[in-house]
Amino acid sequence: MRCNACWRELEGRAISTTCGHLLCTEDASKMLSNDAACPICDQVLSKSLLKPVDVNPNDEWINMAMAGVSPQILMKSAYRSVMFYLGQKELEMQYKMNRISGSVPAEM
Repeated sequence: MRCNACWRELEGRAISTTCGHLLCTEDASKMLSNDAACPICDQVLSKSLLKPVDVNPNDEWINMAMAGVSPQILMKSAYRSVMFYLGQKELEMQYKMNRISGSVPAEM
């Protein structure tokens, strides 16, 4: 997973926004100290709505998070996780395409 603002690979902890974007802790701090708008979609954000997430949670955390949860809820959570991941990959592809198209000289 990558930060949706600077596109560096995320390690350890990241910040999830209410609009579904992931930010490294540095970019989230900068954003909140400035205009408090999501750098991707410009949605106004408040510090209280940003949620820290572990990018690579350990097995103990995963087991605790799933303990006692019904299979229906687990499947719903898995579906949402896959959709979130696909959305992140789509943003990354758009970013890469914008970089490529920006580096191609315009035709004369």
